[in-house]
Amino acid sequence: MTVLYLGTLVVLLALHGIALSLLLRRWAGAPALALTLGVCGAVVLMFALEHAVGLGPLRGVGALTALLAAGFIWRERSRLRRPAVWWQTLPLLLTLAWGLLWKLNFPSIYPTSERVTDLYFIASYLDGTRLPPIDHWFPPYAFDFYYALQHYAAALMGRLFALPSGLTYNLAFVLLPGLTLALAWETTRRQGTAWGPAALLLLVLMIGGTGASPWTRVVVDNGEGTPVATANDRMWASARFVGGFDQRINTDLGKAVFGSALPPRHERQDLPLENLGYQYYVGDYHPPLGGFLLLALALALMVGLQAVKPISPRGQGLLAVLAATVPLTLAVNTWIFPLHLLLVAIWGLWQLPRWHAEAALGPSLRAAVLGGLAMLVLLLPFLSGFSQRSLETGFQWVSAAQHTPWVSFLVLHAPVLILLGLTPAVPPRLRAVAWPVALALVLALGLSELLYVDDLSGGQYERTNTTMKWWGWIWTATLLGVAPAVLASGRRSVRVVAMLALASTLTYVADIVGYWRSEGRTDFGELHAEAIYRREVGGRAIIEFLRQAPEGIVLERLKEDAYDHGGVYSAFAGQPLWLGWPLHEVTWRGQLPEIWQRRDAQRAIFEARHPDPATYLLGYDVRYIVWSVREAQQLAGHREALSAQLSPHYRWRELGRVGDAPVGVWVRR
Repeated sequence: MTVLYLGTLVVLLALHGIALSLLLRRWAGAPALALTLGVCGAVVLMFALEHAVGLGPLRGVGALTALLAAGFIWRERSRLRRPAVWWQTLPLLLTLAWGLLWKLNFPSIYPTSERVTDLYFIASYLDGTRLPPIDHWFPPYAFDFYYALQHYAAALMGRLFALPSGLTYNLAFVLLPGLTLALAWETTRRQGTAWGPAALLLLVLMIGGTGASPWTRVVVDNGEGTPVATANDRMWASARFVGGFDQRINTDLGKAVFGSALPPRHERQDLPLENLGYQYYVGDYHPPLGGFLLLALALALMVGLQAVKPISPRGQGLLAVLAATVPLTLAVNTWIFPLHLLLVAIWGLWQLPRWHAEAALGPSLRAAVLGGLAMLVLLLPFLSGFSQRSLETGFQWVSAAQHTPWVSFLVLHAPVLILLGLTPAVPPRLRAVAWPVALALVLALGLSELLYVDDLSGGQYERTNTTMKWWGWIWTATLLGVAPAVLASGRRSVRVVAMLALASTLTYVADIVGYWRSEGRTDFGELHAEAIYRREVGGRAIIEFLRQAPEGIVLERLKEDAYDHGGVYSAFAGQPLWLGWPLHEVTWRGQLPEIWQRRDAQRAIFEARHPDPATYLLGYDVRYIVWSVREAQQLAGHREALSAQLSPHYRWRELGRVGDAPVGVWVRR
């Protein structure tokens, strides 16, 4: 039944995708670009509309729109009979298969990195209320402090097809980077890059290695470490080499190459580079994924604009959409807004002579301005709240002690530096895109060593968030925007050097294989993402009870202030949680006293130390109180006292037992 259900869902999604691609194919000029424009356009329009009126759960609407899509496809069926159409579809199927393979093997969501956070973001949008929705980690406050458009997009899909939050998360994680990679392949081939080099480039993008990948096995000796620990070490080592993995350098070769250039350990900045392919290992449905899609979309539009006359209606329309991607980054991944703006602005300045020569300067500038303004108008309801709630952060100069050690910088970025260095050798027909893009990336890489965003991080993590977002974007932008033109060079030596630079990152394949071999996959295929918690005593029953129960605020115990299991049941059930991870809420909202007051109160309640928990929780409209297997094992001695305190206003619903200790939910009478 599960296979039948997922198969039906895939068919419904495919019908929508094919219809969107057919609808916009002639205007966009390429199928993957048409599909991307269709998806992004639909999401943005719905996002703007639902700031005016919430459309509710939308159950059944996906089936209706699938019928409409099927009718449109039947009308246009002659266009699908061409063999080229199926060859153009194959890359998308392969990139989706890569993401699905990861998610089939590692589908569960649990408190590592930002998986639970992203699940909660999606759950906040699933109700379909007028935006901004209620913050599902801090009701009744609004969820208007975060750039979460891609989470809204995932929830929109979940609402259209009545999907639970965990399955919505995993399907969206497969679709978003898969579409980015398919768009990258299409753009590469449109520039005339041969099949072999284009396939190598796509593989490098999918795998996610860095310039440090060949070094991780020769600079650190793990000794008698377990296979699992070693495999995990090597999976994050390539991305977090500078200031992380390099602190453990212990081989003679490692000391000889890096030792003299490394500062003392306590002074090293943690400077990660998380590119597109690395996101598959991290498993987070986090904003960098959306930023990569907008990057691929912008570069695809730049390439497409070279094939049309700037003064033509189609050229003006594509240019307006390109300009619109700049403000759109504010709602998708605000961190990369300055870089995306720099990229589009330098490309635009580079086109001025062409526009002037073809008498299109005025109309082109007007189209760009109107496209950007139109997107700002659509996003204005979101930006009005977001701009007031977001924390005040600014840029700071990188101090002498914070700079990246020069050897580490060269090693980590070696493939990117080589590709940028080969840019002068690209064919003349491709220079109008490759050269301004390369210039923008060189400037961006330089800026990353001069400036950082002064967020709440400090000490060795002062630059961490900035390099994590910026370096990963610069790396991916180089592979998407510069590498195809370099690989299309007419000089064989240039192509060989570029391919060797790219191929060096594929040593990371060995790390992926080692990770897959060492990690247990007991939840294989459980795409609902709940397998870990369903195996807990009472876990399945609690999730299903909360999922079927009327909407209401849930109280779950948080043992830690972040990366805790508390709240996961509510997120899977799609119910709001009285208090999520306090340290995250502080990061987003600032030092709001109520966050810590709630934290202390919930601990006192579960330990039966609160003087009147029932009255207190009624004041916050808390409807459900979860007593999970963790409470049954760790706080068993407090349950009877707590039950007596709650009994006047809450009734106990037993859903399982750990020995003699009950597990279940208190429900408001």
